[in-house]
Amino acid sequence: MSPQPGGGSPYLAFSDLLTGYRASMVIFAAGDAGLFTILTPGPCPSERLCVELGRHPDFGQRALECLVALEVLESTEQGYVLSGLGRFILSQRHTLDFERQLFAAWQELPQTLQAGKRVFATGNKSRQELQQSMTLYLGAMDEAAQIRSREVWETFTPMTSRGVLLDMGAGSGRYAEWFLEKSPDWEVILCDLPEVVSNADVHACLGKYEEHIRWCAADLIGENCPELESIDDASCDLVLLSNFIHCQAVEETERLIARGARKMKVGGRLLIHDFFQDVDQRGALYDLHMMLNTYNGRTYRCADIEEITGRNDCVSESRYQLTSGSTLLVFRKTGIPQDIPG
Repeated sequence: MSPQPGGGSPYLAFSDLLTGYRASMVIFAAGDAGLFTILTPGPCPSERLCVELGRHPDFGQRALECLVALEVLESTEQGYVLSGLGRFILSQRHTLDFERQLFAAWQELPQTLQAGKRVFATGNKSRQELQQSMTLYLGAMDEAAQIRSREVWETFTPMTSRGVLLDMGAGSGRYAEWFLEKSPDWEVILCDLPEVVSNADVHACLGKYEEHIRWCAADLIGENCPELESIDDASCDLVLLSNFIHCQAVEETERLIARGARKMKVGGRLLIHDFFQDVDQRGALYDLHMMLNTYNGRTYRCADIEEITGRNDCVSESRYQLTSGSTLLVFRKTGIPQDIPG
């Protein structure tokens, strides 16, 4: 068997793709048993750990050694202890629970491809089930945003010390939090669905920045969005769409970008932070994730977004790959319609 370019083995690449779920299952089992919480205070010997986890001593020991090999745990003379990665996993409990429920959706991939529409979880849900799903989703998105918001604002710095940022699809407000940490003299307008805006627990991180924040409760992708008219056209220096455009179809995404561009000043910047099909495998896999778990969501090619923004008087300025795997596209409002080929 000839090696892959760069000396990699095609069998190893195949094997890693095929068996990635094994590491996930080990981590889920450890989390379910409470391992990360038990080890928070410090090291714990194998025998005591297996008792507290309810594990067979021999089999439990082998699972602990696997977690060491995965660099989730470290083995010391005093016992097992969380590694840096293990401590990070401890901070991602909502994400673990959210990702687990997606396993069932991926089992429906063949049926979804055949049907040409979402198959998983399409039945009616009770009010309580909808609330639980929303809480879990927002919690997982907030955990991700705590990492990615820092990366975005460490990568992109505003040109001026004062201005107005419009965050469309603000969620927990983490992007606003870290933006105001770096740019405390700015004003931030946060837009999201009414049920998100009215839930103070969701955006508790913004308490100390309250005087810099204005809320706009709106359905940003609906055919009509009168609430957005409370924001003057051409009044914003920055518009942020972070992990939002993948949630809906092309028509809705075009509407969303057009609305954001209309609120920007000439010379302002539109920041689109997301996963894209043509960047790496994450974007391609995320596209199928949207296929399975939304009714019309998808990921886009960067060129698709450049065409849409061009039709809204914005020109591509920069593209950044962030450390955690997502992509940041930066566009400048010119006030001049762009001539888009094709």
